[in-house]
Amino acid sequence: MMRAYRSVDLTEDGPRLVTRTVDAARRLEPRLVLRPLKVGVCRSDIKEVAGTRAMRRDFGHEVVAVVDELSATDVLPPGAIVGFDPHVPISRTSGFAEYMIASANRASLQSAFPILPASMNLDRAVFVEPLACAHHSVERLSDHLRCFGTQDLSGLPVAIIGAGTAGVLQALILKARCAEIKLVNRSEARLSMLARASVLPRHNLMLLQACRTGMFDAVVISTSFVFPEILEQSLRLLRLGGIALIFGGTNPGQQYLAIDLDRLRRTEALARVVVAGGTRWLGGTYGATGDDVAAAIGLLTAGGRSLPVEKLITSRAKLAELPARLARLASETSSYVGKMVVDVA
Repeated sequence: MMRAYRSVDLTEDGPRLVTRTVDAARRLEPRLVLRPLKVGVCRSDIKEVAGTRAMRRDFGHEVVAVVDELSATDVLPPGAIVGFDPHVPISRTSGFAEYMIASANRASLQSAFPILPASMNLDRAVFVEPLACAHHSVERLSDHLRCFGTQDLSGLPVAIIGAGTAGVLQALILKARCAEIKLVNRSEARLSMLARASVLPRHNLMLLQACRTGMFDAVVISTSFVFPEILEQSLRLLRLGGIALIFGGTNPGQQYLAIDLDRLRRTEALARVVVAGGTRWLGGTYGATGDDVAAAIGLLTAGGRSLPVEKLITSRAKLAELPARLARLASETSSYVGKMVVDVA
């Protein structure tokens, strides 16, 4: 039995809508056949289209899907709604598709595709993976701070630099943990959208140029890339002994004061720097674990008004529209506010 389906694949010529087939006869190893329902567009997808992402390839990973009956029946029950954890090593096809085929051993597939509560709104479910990464970064910040004797985030002045999806999710988690947060951005458009949509109160939003030197105990750098000027600005915002957590993208070999920033981020290490006449610290955070995915599902199930993630969705696309939309977003002059979601089903 063969089923034809449409898929947006990333080719040498950019994103293209192609036709593929699901071969139900192949049973070479445990596999899952999934029907994506909604897929979020991540900044890393756009980096891959633009050819600016180092090392990892996760094209189409913010997936909410239903397990198809063509799957191996001993892996996950057909009809189950699942999210996707791209940090589990498996083989898979593009998530921007009418079908997504994944293969690995049984345990890996079950870890990679956690079953979601049947009652979870699908628009909220799109945020499972980015929220897991945000949760992981807050946990790493807490771990680094404990090295300096700070046991509690409550009341801690924290800035999140970058008002993209990751920064907003980090701000919401930190706010729920009673940190004194400021979500900081270089331009006003994203901050205004967040205030209008009641995602965050205006007093938690701030332009970078309005921030003062030594204003924060911790800074989370969540810009798309950690450019040198952003890193230097972030360090200036810290009090003596404060920590800047690197979440945003880095490139292999990227250096700052003889520190390999890419290695520091990927190994989640901690390094001392002396700038502006005193000691500050750089910490790393990278990816997410299964525990973070479980925590994200719990937060989305119970979060309600304190975690209004669905308000971040500002545009939607159909599968056939996606290649052109992605190409525009990857252009040097294009930018967008909020989250784009692909409605596949």
